[in-house]
This record gives sequence, C-alpha cells and structure tokens, in this order.
Amino acid sequence: MTEIQATIGLVQLKRLPEFYAIRKRNAQRLNRDLQKAKELVLPVEIQNRTPSGYLYTVRIKDTTREKRDRIIKSMHDKGIGADAYYPTPVNQMPYYKENFGTFNLPETEKASKQVLSLPIHPEVTQEQIDYIAEALLILL
Repeated sequence: MTEIQATIGLVQLKRLPEFYAIRKRNAQRLNRDLQKAKELVLPVEIQNRTPSGYLYTVRIKDTTREKRDRIIKSMHDKGIGADAYYPTPVNQMPYYKENFGTFNLPETEKASKQVLSLPIHPEVTQEQIDYIAEALLILL
C-alpha cells in the first residue's frame, strides 16, 4: 500500500459509521420492499449480532443457476449491479478439493445456484433502492 492509499484509507475509516448507517438503511428498505415476494428468502438480522452490511444477498427459492443468472443479466440490462459473488460452492473450489478432499455440501451447492446480491453501498439513493426492488419483483 502506498502512502497516498493509506491516507485515503484513514480518511475513509473516519466515515465508516456513516457508510454503515446508509448500508443498513438501504438493506432495511429493500427488506421492506421485497418482503411480499414469496419466491425470496431475505437476509435477517440476528439479535445481538451486527451484520457487516457489505453485501445484501437474497435467495431465490426453487430456482436453477440458469434462471438466477438470467435475472442477474436482466438486472444488468436495467443498470442494476446485481451479482452472484460466490457462484462456486466452497467444497468445489480447487484449494479445498486439493487440501481437504471431495465432500458433499448439498445445501451449500443448492445456495450457490440460488443467491444473488443487490447493491446497497452508500452511493445508492432511496429512489434507486425502490427501482432495484421493483425490477427484481417483476423478474421473479
């Protein structure tokens, strides 16, 4: 890391509480807007735990990787940065196969085909959050 990168990082760290609050607000708004979708499993906040707010990941029930990927592509076509950040289950990653052998994680494998993340970063406006939710609801 260069000195300039470190300086920028220190300034950004001072804004971390503000950034987190915006991410949390955006996630809560998406939860509100998407709660009517029976096809989705939404993220939940567990009591006495603080989520990082880094990703807002939903799970599409009873879907295939192809359908999930079509939804992501359609979201991209609408200018929405949806993505499947971890499409490969951990047990199928080369490092784990080489170091721990082959093992089955059926729920992890199923989730890898069903999950997608939606943008909640601090630059996303409330109007954009509503647009994201509306677009996803239409695509389901």
